[in-house]
Amino acid sequence: IRSLRNTLAPINKIPDEILALIPDYYWYNFERPGPIALTHVCRTWREVFTSRSSLWTHLDCKYPEQTRAYLERSKSSPL
Repeated sequence: IRSLRNTLAPINKIPDEILALIPDYYWYNFERPGPIALTHVCRTWREVFTSRSSLWTHLDCKYPEQTRAYLERSKSSPL
């Protein structure tokens, strides 16, 4: 029921192309904690942001599991 209700929210009417620009604004105006925080907002944001390979190109090799996820999501984008 929550998922259906969320699909009707005005924020979910934003086209994916526009939604994908949010991280650019976020990184410019706030301290960069990494794109993972943005993927925790909702299912739609997670799908859009995990598919945007350029978000996953800054590796911090302290955490092996996170590094693996970044490598997978970065696809062919330069690291």
